[in-house]
Order: sequence, then structure tokens, then C-alpha cells
Amino acid sequence: MTALNHRPDRASGMRRREPWPSAPRLILGATFVAILVGIVYATDESAHLVASLAGFATAIVLIAVAAIGWERVVVTAESAGLVESSH
Repeated sequence: MTALNHRPDRASGMRRREPWPSAPRLILGATFVAILVGIVYATDESAHLVASLAGFATAIVLIAVAAIGWERVVVTAESAGLVESSH
């Protein structure tokens, strides 16, 4: 590391997170939502079921990703000595 990017207040190995998702992620998410909304309004009842199941699956995946991300934050903080181990 150089002196310019070394910050003593940040634990080693932790990188700074961007406050907003990257543009490709936003575009992908918006496209998925547009497809779901289009399916709901343009087709019959069976497509509504498919769109509802896809929305439910997406919500479950987002919850799982958030939980895994939080576990990574906790493990990183514990390994850096910022918090005590909960075990």
C-alpha cells in the first residue's frame, strides 16, 4: 500500500463500499421489474402466477444476500479485532 491509500482508521483488508449500486446493477434490476410488471398487465392469469413466484423468489434471494453480506461484515470486523467474537 502506498501512503495515499493507507488509512489508519480502516481495518486491513476492508474496502470502501460505494453508497449506490453500480449502473449495470441498477439497469438489470429495473429491467427485471419492467418485465414482471409487463407480464402482469399484458397476459392472462397463469402469467400472473409466474410473475408472483418470480417476485417472491427475488425477495428471498435478496434477503439471503443481505444475510450473507452481514455475516461477512461481522467476520471481517472480528478478524480485524474491532469487535469481540460472539462464540
